[in-house]
Amino acid sequence: LGMRLILLAEIQAIRDEASHGNLPGAMAEQMVDELYQKLWTLRGQEISRLRVEPNELLKKVPFFSETSEEDFLELSKKMKRHSVAPHEEIIRQGDRGDRLYLIARGVVRISREQHGESHDLTSLFAGDFFGEMALLHDDVRTATVTSVTPCTLYELERKSLQDVMENNPSIRIALENADQRRRMEQVVSEMANGH
Repeated sequence: LGMRLILLAEIQAIRDEASHGNLPGAMAEQMVDELYQKLWTLRGQEISRLRVEPNELLKKVPFFSETSEEDFLELSKKMKRHSVAPHEEIIRQGDRGDRLYLIARGVVRISREQHGESHDLTSLFAGDFFGEMALLHDDVRTATVTSVTPCTLYELERKSLQDVMENNPSIRIALENADQRRRMEQVVSEMANGH
């Protein structure tokens, strides 16, 4: 954990130097990518040996935590696997989305543009997921997701999910409950912010 904290501090320092013009952008990006690879190694996962099944990944998504094993298997059959090269934009802020992404291998970076500047929010690793609210709503994406390393992703499209839900009511109930929780959180957040 200590080493990971040090690496994260180094990444931030490199980005600060690049933003002040003390490091060329391309060099800074290469240094950051190397540090992310070290972070990955510290998680104790060897890329070449990692094999994650789609249903294992789905179990990490809170919506589906109480979904039956049969429903998981049905959903996992609908997931599409594909590979992404480093520095490839997977999701763009402002675009409309209709799919959930699950990371089987690799590292992605989530960033958000505000006032014309891009701000890195976090990094996600194998076993993590993103884009889950696109399964519920046709909203625009609130952040950009870019691959840091080569990645293997599984996608679950809204249409595929709807097909499975027709025969598996437990998934529909799980999603409706998640949607209600999210709406309540938004109301509470807006009240707290005086909107």
